[in-house]
Amino acid sequence: MAKKKIIKIALAIFITTIILLSIYYLSLYYENKKEQKLITEYFNTTINDNNYHKINNDNYIGILEIPAINLRKGFYSIENKNNNVNKNIQVLEKSSMPDQENSLLAIAGHSGNGSKSFFKDLNKLNINDEIIIYYNNNEYYYKINNIYEEEKDGTIEIKKDDYSKLVLTTCNQKDKTKQIIIEAFLI
Repeated sequence: MAKKKIIKIALAIFITTIILLSIYYLSLYYENKKEQKLITEYFNTTINDNNYHKINNDNYIGILEIPAINLRKGFYSIENKNNNVNKNIQVLEKSSMPDQENSLLAIAGHSGNGSKSFFKDLNKLNINDEIIIYYNNNEYYYKINNIYEEEKDGTIEIKKDDYSKLVLTTCNQKDKTKQIIIEAFLI
């Protein structure tokens, strides 16, 4: 009798686990489909429709692409509710877009194992790797020139230079008290 009860409980746990894993992987699948749709919509919108990106909160204003780690992720305007590391990658306050002279675009993202860990592979980047920003129907190519770490305290100190710069930051997965900062200059 007790053996049958244990088998029933084990079977119930097994079925529940299968259902929960299925739900999790289905949600990841549909989230990825939504991401691909938003990226496609971004690239299919012409420069004359650019206000569409600013008006419609569901659309990206730009795309970050890092070929070395096979990352292509859209980003929202600073004031957009989806511009948040818990939902997406986040354009940091005081950033300026690459179409401005001597721009400083700073983007943060989570690393780790979660579904929102879009910057989990930033630690694999090297000096001279290329990063592309698609913004206002233009492509901006950056080359990594500096990779360093700072203490993780919720802020980073970024030096403004007399050239356009892109800064990416995320937590160090090996040392949770540090954050990785990657600087790249516009080429």
